[in-house]
This record gives sequence, C-alpha cells and structure tokens, in this order.
Amino acid sequence: MVWLLLIALLVIAVLVKKIVELKKDHAVVNELVLLGNRSLDLSETLNTALEGLLELLEMDSGAVHLYSGENAKMVMYFQKGYPPSLAEKISSIPLQGAAGLIPRAVHEKRPIFLDDITREKSSPYLQVSLEHGYRSAACVPLFANGEPVATLLVSSRRSLRFRQRKIQLLENFGQTMGLALKKARLHQQVIQDKQRFAVLCDITKIINSSLDLPAIFQRFAREIKILIDYDRCLVALPENEGKDVSVFLLATPHKTSLPDGITMATAGTSLEWVLKHKKVQFEKDLEKERLFKEDETLYKEGIRSAVRVPIWANEEIIGVFILNSKTPNCYTEQDLQVLEPVAEQLAFSLEKYFLFQQVTRLSMTDELTGCGNRRMLRQEMEREIPRADRYGRTLAMLMLDIDHFKQVNDTYGHVAGDHILRDLSRLICDNVRDIDLCIRYGGEEFLVILPETDLDGAVAVAEKIRLLVEQSVFSAGESEHRITVSVGIAVYPKHAITADELIERADSALYQAKKNGRNRSYAAEEGTVSLQSLF
Repeated sequence: MVWLLLIALLVIAVLVKKIVELKKDHAVVNELVLLGNRSLDLSETLNTALEGLLELLEMDSGAVHLYSGENAKMVMYFQKGYPPSLAEKISSIPLQGAAGLIPRAVHEKRPIFLDDITREKSSPYLQVSLEHGYRSAACVPLFANGEPVATLLVSSRRSLRFRQRKIQLLENFGQTMGLALKKARLHQQVIQDKQRFAVLCDITKIINSSLDLPAIFQRFAREIKILIDYDRCLVALPENEGKDVSVFLLATPHKTSLPDGITMATAGTSLEWVLKHKKVQFEKDLEKERLFKEDETLYKEGIRSAVRVPIWANEEIIGVFILNSKTPNCYTEQDLQVLEPVAEQLAFSLEKYFLFQQVTRLSMTDELTGCGNRRMLRQEMEREIPRADRYGRTLAMLMLDIDHFKQVNDTYGHVAGDHILRDLSRLICDNVRDIDLCIRYGGEEFLVILPETDLDGAVAVAEKIRLLVEQSVFSAGESEHRITVSVGIAVYPKHAITADELIERADSALYQAKKNGRNRSYAAEEGTVSLQSLF
C-alpha cells in the first residue's frame, strides 16, 4: 500500500509540474498575444517577446530576421545574446542557393530543430555555431497570410532535446508573432506614408513660394533628407541636346572635387546613360564595380552607391536628380516610391523657373533682333555703374546709328529694312566680348555696353565694327545692300557719372559724327576719330 501511495504521489507531482509548465507556457503566449495587439512599436514587441521566450526555453541567444522581398534576404532586425562577431556573420542571410538553418526553415515553411549541431555534419550552420560554442538551435519561420514575414532563431550552448512542449511553444510563438510583426510593419508603413505626404506638401509649398532656383534647391535638399539618406545631393540639367550638363550641388556635407554649377560633357557618364535609356540608374557598390567615367572620382571621395532619377516634363527629360551615399547598397527599387514623386515636384519647380526665365528674357529682349531692349539696358546700367564705381574701373558705351536708313525703308520697304537690322545686330554681337551687351535702343539705333573698357579700347571696338559694316553686304530677299554706321562714344566716369548722362553724352557724340559726314566714330568732347589718328 505504501508503495502504491508513493507512486500515486509521484504521478500527481509530475502531473502538477506538467500543469504548472503548461499554465506558464499559456501565460507567456497570452502575454505575447496581448503585447502584439496593444503595441505597434516593432522594437518594443520584439524586445519583450524575445526576452520572455529565451528565459522560458532556457536558451542563451535569439534573433529575429525580417524578410526583404526585393533582395530575397533575411535581414537581422533584433538580437539578444549573440557575440558581436557571430551577430555580424548572420546579419544578412540570402535565401537563394543557401542551405543554412534559416533558408531551410523559410523554404520548407516549417520550424527546424537541431538537438545537437555536431550531428549535422553537412549543415553550413555547423562550423559557425561550433566556433562560438553553440550546440543546439532552432529556427521558426513567421508567416502572415501565407507570406514570409520574419524568422525566429534561438540557440543554446548545451545540447538540448526539443521536446513536444518546446516545439509547441515555438510554433505558437511563430503564429502569434507573425501576425504581430505584420501589424507592426503595416503601422510603420502608415507612418512613413504620412511623413512622405507631409514632406511632399512642404516641397509643394517651396515651389509655390519662390522663383529663386538656388534657394529652392537648398530647401529641397533639407526636405528630401527627412525621407531618404544621402551624403551628396545633386541636380544635373542637360544642355546642347544632352551632350553637356550643368551640375548643381544641392547638399554635400563632405569635401568634393566637383564645383557647383560646372558644365561638363555627358559622354561616358551615368548622365548620358539616363538620358539615353530614359530610366532610373542604380549603382549598388562602387568598390565592386565602376561603370561610368565619373565613378573613379566618386570612389576616391568615399562614395559607394548612387541613384540617378530622370526628371520628366512634357514627355522629355529636363534634368537628372542624383543621390550619392558612402554606404554600399544604400538605394533600392523601393526608394523610387520616394524619389519619383520628389522628381515630379522638382520638375514643376524647374518648369516654373524656366518659364519665368523665358518670360523675363522676352520682356527684356527686342523681338526683331534678339538684342536687349531698354528695360535690359536700365537693369544692366543699374548694376554696371555701381560695380565700376566700387572697383574704380571704367565703363564705355557705343551708340550706333545706320546712315540714311530711311532711304532703305522708303525704297525697298520695311521687310528689307528688318533683314538689315537683324543682320547688323548679329554682326555687332559676333564682334564684341561675351561680357559686352548689345541693346536695340530704338529704330535703327543700337547701344553697346563695354564693361572695364577705357576710351582707347572703346574707340578700337567702334572702329572695328564701323569698318566691318562698311565692308559687308547685307541681303534682303533678292536684293543686296551696302550700309554704313556712325558711332558715338562715351566713357564712365570720364564723360559722365550717371547712366542717363552717359547715354546722353554718347548720343551727343553720335550727333557730331553724323554732322561731320557720317560713317565715322566720334568720342564725346574729343573730336572726330580717324584711322590715321588711331593707328
């Protein structure tokens, strides 16, 4: 009877222990379910869940890897207990062509349990685990709606037998955490979408608030960095039918050899590729492969990855938006969800700026000749007179008038006269410097502004133009014409100290040139200029 009583008590004790363990397991699972339902913070969910699970299973280390569908990898998101060297080795696990514990669990869609790793002679997990003293491990894939979400990896430095209780607990955990992780990631996606929308709204406000392109670029750069990281942000604007580009540095926190506003040829560059193929171009890691002409320079400056996004407007590429990073594989196809809307907003900004520039140019340009008009003259003089005064330099002005032009119009008509005016303006512009400015002042009168030019220099330019006109033949339809011009010359500050005075003195000199026979240059209060007196 005593023995029977002792056996009965032993059975009861075992059953009580079993019941306690089951209650404890259920309590942990229930707590995980509650945690997954009440918390949308992925880090908080994983930290609390993993700590409780490792303690319950008597395991030393654990890690959660999240599924990256784009790269077909499991990427470590959170871990506890693994030494840094091992954590680094298992930070990113490829699923394609790999036979390790994590890929096997994902491919087979079931938990994998290794009671004793030393018996798994063919497992790639064997060497890595034994090097760090681990003897047993398990991997549970976490799925939601049939799609992989994450994997749970647990390891122990002891050889353990994964009995039914632990297997059931891990499987329950997998089902619970799969849904919790899916929920948390959806919540994060909602937050990211809200942030993206807010930034795009701010960018829209920037576009509508300013026509200052450099200022817009700088504010763009600040807003974009909120959404996607970079070490250098650029915009390239194609010119000369895409053979050249002007490159603008929006933001670059580190030293670069690329000057802002530089114009460079596109041949052999990534920009040529984007303009030709009309799509986004990614460079994953410049340390492994450098495809384009500029990549060697980028690599020497520490850049490891890049993305180039075409900026579209009216079905043509008007620019390329570029991000560089010192981190390899920094940019993926998923980033296009951010970059393409940003590029669209940038296109609106560029279109608005170009339209403004075009309207401004038209408002300051003579429609017939393409030269500047009186509005441009006023703007230029308001800048050049103070500049000459500030640096103690001279500024010359030529006023040209076609001799007897009324006779041309009366004899051959205004169409022929217009042809002559266009050809004359082209001759003048082709024979002055890039910094000089040609203005159609009115009718057949032209002004040429010559910065940093003294009287001798101005007289030389006036005579050069006068002689070229005299020697040229101007065509107007089927008729050909020869014309001459008279030129008045005035210099700041020798002859005048204001813009209006300078124009008046040049006009007075022009009057003297015409009064004294035409087809000659005349300087204000200096007398008639002839070739003999000049050279």
